[in-house]
Amino acid sequence: YSALPWFAFSDMKHADSIRTGDSVPKISTGKLIQEKKKYNLPISISAHHGLTDGRDAALLIQKMIDAQSLL
Repeated sequence: YSALPWFAFSDMKHADSIRTGDSVPKISTGKLIQEKKKYNLPISISAHHGLTDGRDAALLIQKMIDAQSLL
């Protein structure tokens, strides 16, 4: 996990190495921006499909969206 709170992004490529067998999931967040009463947080998730699938990423994002409604 890494946080880059000083800039917003729309796309991010995580560094990885096929040679070393790097399969650790990587999550990065960017600058939190408030627009009216909503908050936007860029998030990048990179995970090996043999260890997780899109459903797991979608559940994480949905929990973040649900947590925003509590603010």
